[in-house]
Amino acid sequence: MTSNIKYWFQREKAKTKDEELIEKKAFLLYLDDDIKYLSFEDTITACRRCASNYDLKSMELCPKCKEHYKGIEYPTCIQCLPEDKRKAALEMVEFGKEWQAMHKELGID
Repeated sequence: MTSNIKYWFQREKAKTKDEELIEKKAFLLYLDDDIKYLSFEDTITACRRCASNYDLKSMELCPKCKEHYKGIEYPTCIQCLPEDKRKAALEMVEFGKEWQAMHKELGID
């Protein structure tokens, strides 16, 4: 019984030991994020289509041709790649489509 009471007091002391410091740090982080948000830092202005592609599909407009969309992790779209790389990329896309069709046909999609 005594060990339970001792444990309870130690637990409460540990919980509240750094509470004020943690609250201050959390509030400062909140303020920094709020200022960053209100200053439009790290933001882009995009049309509905571009915003949707970016948020839902992680794609953005190709900076080279400004016509096709590309994955945000790639420097250009497939169409803007050099011929040999474009051919390899299109083969990979086709391979992925074949695998998806096979999975769907087998019912494991």
